[in-house]
Amino acid sequence: MSALWKIAIAALLLGAALPARGAQWSLAGEVVDLDGAPVIGANVAVWIGSTPVAAGAADEHGRFALRLKDSTAAPLRLVVSSVGYLRHESTVAGGGLPGRLRIELRPAPVAVEGVTVQPPEAAGAPCRALTRAEVAAAAQTSFVPGNPIDAVKEPRVLREGSSHSARLRVSGSSPVYTINGIAIGRNPTHYGMFAVVPAAVVERMTVRTLGTGAAHDAPAAIDLALPRPYGRHRDASLSLSAIDATAAWSLGGPHWFTLGAARKSVLDEIVNRLDTDAGRRTVPPTNFQDLVASSGLRLGSAASLAIDQYHVHDALEYRTGGTARNTRGAQTALATAEHYIGARLEMLRSGTLLRLQAAVQSTEESYAAASVPDGDEAEPPILDLHASGVTTTIAGEVVLSLGACELTIGDRVRHVMKQRIDLTQQNWNFLPPDAASDLPNPYQPELNRLYGSYHGTRRRTDHAAYASLRWRAGPVHMESGARIGHFGGLARKEWAVFRQAATLDLDDKGALTFFAGTFAEDPAQRVLEAYQALVHTDYNGLQPVRTALVSLQYTCGPASAALYRKQIAGLPVLTPDFRRVAEDGAAGEGFLRTRSIGEADFAGGDITLAFDSLAGGRLALTASYGYTAGTKTTASVTAPSEFNAPHRWYAMARYRVSRVVAVGAEAAVRSGYAYTLPPKSPAAPDGDRLTVDYYRAALARENGARFPTHATLNLNAVFDFGAAEAYCAIANITNRANPIIRSADGFIYDAGILPSAGVTVRF
Repeated sequence: MSALWKIAIAALLLGAALPARGAQWSLAGEVVDLDGAPVIGANVAVWIGSTPVAAGAADEHGRFALRLKDSTAAPLRLVVSSVGYLRHESTVAGGGLPGRLRIELRPAPVAVEGVTVQPPEAAGAPCRALTRAEVAAAAQTSFVPGNPIDAVKEPRVLREGSSHSARLRVSGSSPVYTINGIAIGRNPTHYGMFAVVPAAVVERMTVRTLGTGAAHDAPAAIDLALPRPYGRHRDASLSLSAIDATAAWSLGGPHWFTLGAARKSVLDEIVNRLDTDAGRRTVPPTNFQDLVASSGLRLGSAASLAIDQYHVHDALEYRTGGTARNTRGAQTALATAEHYIGARLEMLRSGTLLRLQAAVQSTEESYAAASVPDGDEAEPPILDLHASGVTTTIAGEVVLSLGACELTIGDRVRHVMKQRIDLTQQNWNFLPPDAASDLPNPYQPELNRLYGSYHGTRRRTDHAAYASLRWRAGPVHMESGARIGHFGGLARKEWAVFRQAATLDLDDKGALTFFAGTFAEDPAQRVLEAYQALVHTDYNGLQPVRTALVSLQYTCGPASAALYRKQIAGLPVLTPDFRRVAEDGAAGEGFLRTRSIGEADFAGGDITLAFDSLAGGRLALTASYGYTAGTKTTASVTAPSEFNAPHRWYAMARYRVSRVVAVGAEAAVRSGYAYTLPPKSPAAPDGDRLTVDYYRAALARENGARFPTHATLNLNAVFDFGAAEAYCAIANITNRANPIIRSADGFIYDAGILPSAGVTVRF
């Protein structure tokens, strides 16, 4: 498979290196607002007198490049316009390369009734860019309105476990999250429910689910962009909800700004006072707090420096009672701390854009679980995990305008300065609180004995260099890219991957975007992920996770449709080595190892209808349906994937009743996730368990059952009084019992009806 991919994509790359003839020079630049944020889809045109000679639109980064003939030597009139901004006109000398322009548009709010303006698709992989207002509006129908991840409603995106989860899966893959281009991990959340970056400081969120450019190592990514509000202003807000209390601020002048948000949970105080149903998986008492801040300084007219940082603290303690099969309960304690600080320098010189970034990230994780006999104090911990690490990242990127093309060259170095793991485990049935199942592993006694204790320190350096070429030939936009990664701690050190995207502009008939690419990722995630402690233990013997992705998306007005196929290889899987069984039937050292032999295959399609302005601009409607077939393969045994729901329906409506009142509803129905039935007998005899036949039989049972259909209906209302805004919401208003975990004692259900309310005061 990999050979065919390389041949096909190499052919596409060769074609991309042959720009059309007749273009001798180009006019390139970027269109931004007064805060420095890109104005996506801005119209850019070049005129000679009353005759237009070139035109185009700004892409998702605000960048544009117009090709002009060598005979275009007369003074040119540059016109830039976009809905909601004042028209910009300036004179540019023709006949040569004038350098890279930076056009700043001033806001001019306009009222447009019954009209939806959508920028054309940019070159590159399909993506969806959400503004601050769109993030807030999309998240208001959920249980956690201040959570930007709740605004991700893509038809191919699933939520792990609870319908309120912020842990996402995109066709079997976890998306990587970035803050202003620097990766901060996969699904960084508080307890899997709340994003570590509140919506109050997110200027723009770009969601990529059908492929990413060469700058990313993962096939799915969520890019969070913090604002750059240069200009004189003093803004602040206070928010209080049933979830948290948040204070946000933004101060600035013409050459500087500082902004941020501080948040503290109040959910723990509420949950502690609720009499919850033991049959429902309600949110345990939680305590989380975070701080996100960004400051910037303009270094002249063509350079700027910004410092971004966030600090996260979590603490969770709860006690559960016994069950019918296990009279002992459990006492659990979880604590995490994460700190991040990054600097980014941007300079624009002679048509060249230079970005330099550096960041330091530290993490601490601890998890302890102890058995509690009925009515007694907890016994010594049967699981005690502590992990810590410090990671530094240095990145550089250069964007060059080369005639009709735009070339981007980048380099990233990621150094794990020190990663420490201390693990004492006496029962591998104890997984993190957000694990998908509490069923025991078939080789649980061997796991307890062979992995009962682990203490190790690791250092490693990962390196990646990439390049991408963007160009346009008539109605076709192209982006070709390549990436070479070096994985310092893995058995396979180097891996080359390729990307190719093409968008065909069909004018009033829409746009067609094709993407084909390969990816190579580090298999290690947060240590507290299920069985990630084992992945880290066997890390040096693993290979990168390899993915091949092909997607095709068609958009026309409010409608869009997509087809995709994703094949994954090199997944870390815990497997036995039956050669390491002694004559007396005892498992020896190395009997259980995490190996890169897992595979997965996802193929599907979806269709979406989105109307932003109906009924005179009062009504917004969205509806989608998606289908995906997903399987996983281990040791030549294929089973349904637990990270897939074949059928998915979604509908959303928002209606503005008046200038003050807006109401909304959100309905989601999907197939249940696949799960593994508990074995008929708690344990097999040692002689049967340590055989190939027993292992294959256990694999054949995996995900042989499926949860019932999962359905939720959420309602909300928003009251905007100008200086203050209030909301009320009810999640799962039908109180439907949605099973999300299969235990030895039966189903564990998602939370029932959940009311929420909050208010925001702006200063």
